[in-house]
Amino acid sequence: MRHWPLAGIGLIALILTGCAGQQAFSDSKQLISQGRTEEGLAALNKVVAEYPDNQEYRAYYIRQRELQADRMVREADNLRVNEQFEAAEQKYRSVLNTFPGHPRAEDGLKRVATDRRHLQLLADAEKAKQGGHVDKARQLLRQALSENSRNTKARKMLSEINTAKHRSDMTPVGPDSPLNALVTLEFQQAPLPAIFDVLSRSTGVNFVFDKDVKLDARATIMAKNTPLSEALNVLLTGQQLTKRVLNDRSVLIYPAQPGRQRELEELRVKTFYLGNVDAKSALGLIKTVVKTRDVFVDDKLNMLVMRDTPEAIAVAEKLLASQDLAEPEVMLEVEVMEISNAKLLELGVNFPEKVTISPAKAITDVGQGLWTIGDLRNSTRDAIRVGNIDPALVINLKNTDGATNTLANPRIRVKNRDKAKIHIGDRVPVITTVSLPNGGGTSESVNYLDVGLKVDVEPLVHLNDEVSIKVGLEVSNIADEVTSKQGLVTYKIGSRTANTSLRLKDGETQVLAGLIRQEDIQSANRFPLLGKLPVLGRLLSSEKSQLNKSELVLMITPRILRNLDIPDINNTEFDSGTEAAVGSESLRLSNRGSEVKVPASGGGEGGFVPQPDMGNQVPVAPPSLPPPAPEPVPAQPVEQPLVESGQNPNKSNKRIQ
Repeated sequence: MRHWPLAGIGLIALILTGCAGQQAFSDSKQLISQGRTEEGLAALNKVVAEYPDNQEYRAYYIRQRELQADRMVREADNLRVNEQFEAAEQKYRSVLNTFPGHPRAEDGLKRVATDRRHLQLLADAEKAKQGGHVDKARQLLRQALSENSRNTKARKMLSEINTAKHRSDMTPVGPDSPLNALVTLEFQQAPLPAIFDVLSRSTGVNFVFDKDVKLDARATIMAKNTPLSEALNVLLTGQQLTKRVLNDRSVLIYPAQPGRQRELEELRVKTFYLGNVDAKSALGLIKTVVKTRDVFVDDKLNMLVMRDTPEAIAVAEKLLASQDLAEPEVMLEVEVMEISNAKLLELGVNFPEKVTISPAKAITDVGQGLWTIGDLRNSTRDAIRVGNIDPALVINLKNTDGATNTLANPRIRVKNRDKAKIHIGDRVPVITTVSLPNGGGTSESVNYLDVGLKVDVEPLVHLNDEVSIKVGLEVSNIADEVTSKQGLVTYKIGSRTANTSLRLKDGETQVLAGLIRQEDIQSANRFPLLGKLPVLGRLLSSEKSQLNKSELVLMITPRILRNLDIPDINNTEFDSGTEAAVGSESLRLSNRGSEVKVPASGGGEGGFVPQPDMGNQVPVAPPSLPPPAPEPVPAQPVEQPLVESGQNPNKSNKRIQ
């Protein structure tokens, strides 16, 4: 018996120790729930160290530790992706201080160093690109991609450089071509070979004529300080001719006839990878505007392949650039509240509603088991029992006043013109019985009825950062259960709906309220006859007053995440050529620079006088035309070879037989 006190003391100490551990565990959980995660984890670590055998403490600590580490690493990753390297590095080191050896944090520090080096490589590549050192820029970008093939900025910059180089290789006319030189032309009814001969000798451009070109034609052109390419377009169009540029200094002249154009016109294949617009929609656009027939569509890759002239492909590129735009997106913050108020006052006395009269003893007569009038007459007062249903008397003293707010606050992201649905509630099963024909019995089927809160929204984002929203709101609940004769249970549904359309600014909140349901019930239980007396009746009755009121409130706030990025004027308004030649160069004579007049040597029917080398300009001045002279007999065209490198540029025209 002497050992019992010691055992009791040990048991009490064990109980107190367990209570202390539970209190410390609860305090650490409360710190974590308040957002003080680091303090809570430190307290949890201490609790786990003191109670290593408690699996509940250990499991909760490990779980919270992993959640905290994952949250901190995700925050550091977001900072690194947004190129906030200093903050990202601090966050990764904070993770390692709290969780030493964390693999994702160590990998994140390595990625920060790599991203910093790649950012410097991209800056050097951009500097080299601006300085004209394209090969050096391409080498730097390839070095960055060799270490991280998913670097989107490096891939984009390298794609831009390769695209620019490809287009420069595909374009025969460079910026320093003599076809861009400014010239002044004044010819009146001059022979066509003479005009091209003067142009060739003055600019060094070689003109090659197709065998079907009529060289006995005459032309008149007046152009001052205009690019040679534009003057050629006007001159050739007037003679029903067209050209194909072979290189910077060679031009092929041939008739603008459909058959000849099909033979000599260059065709190109272009593949468009579409990211936003549907390929079939783009196909209809290309066929309608560009009139292209050779188009292939791949629905799986959302890709379009087009084969047409370079000019038509250039038009298609601008059309698709104005169509392949990311759709606007909006975040809808919806808050639905159902505010319910219930008041109940029940005061007074409830008397029994029924009184029973029954025999005190069971009737043993084998007959009908009923008393006759003689039995009642011969019975004593102890033979009849008068009773009531328990309790005999109820005093009501009840007064309740309650308010309930049911809140739903969903946030949903939706694309422009798409429908979004929110349903918060239950799906109630409804069983339906169907009788089969020819006595085949019955079959049951189960359908589900949505009960609760349903919100349907359809946004339309406008260019002025306003949002039009179609809103459909329905709140339903099960009001009552109804049982059919066959035993099937059906439901009586109470519903409140609202449908509207509204237009809000970005971030503006609209409140929709007024969907009110109110019930006012007044009832009383009175003692017969005496309950209607003025004063005594109040003591002999029980009155019940019940008021239920609920209001539905909807608040909706649109926040535009991305609006339509309107392309610049170059992709929304541009020249598209003529009906016969889509994308062909426009006929214009640009007036650039100031005219420099120089006396012409020789007369004739017009002139073109070059000046000394002044960069990309060939300023000339037309001579004063002499009085009209008798028209000379045109000489027979003599075939001359093309000017080879190092030969006299005066002999630069050749006719294709």
